[in-house]
Amino acid sequence: MHLKEDGTWDIRVAGQVVDTVAMQREQRVAIEIELSRKSFERLNHRVLPSLLEHYDYVWYFCDEPARQAVYKARGEYLKAEADQRRIRIMKLEDYLEREA
Repeated sequence: MHLKEDGTWDIRVAGQVVDTVAMQREQRVAIEIELSRKSFERLNHRVLPSLLEHYDYVWYFCDEPARQAVYKARGEYLKAEADQRRIRIMKLEDYLEREA
């Protein structure tokens, strides 16, 4: 996805905003939907480096077991805080439309 305008997202810890990530018009965002947990080895050597090489940001929408794996891989395999900040990890269920 290419951004059409500037934007931000908040980094929250225990519901509190601890930082804000600024995004700029024309930056590229990869959208990943993780329904199953990937191995840490795969995330380390293939997925995360490739995504960060080609995109400015990565947004992961994950079910809970996959979400935990992506969090752990981001923290263990991306040593630079700047790279960690480029990956946003969200609960998939929070973004699914519910039928009444």
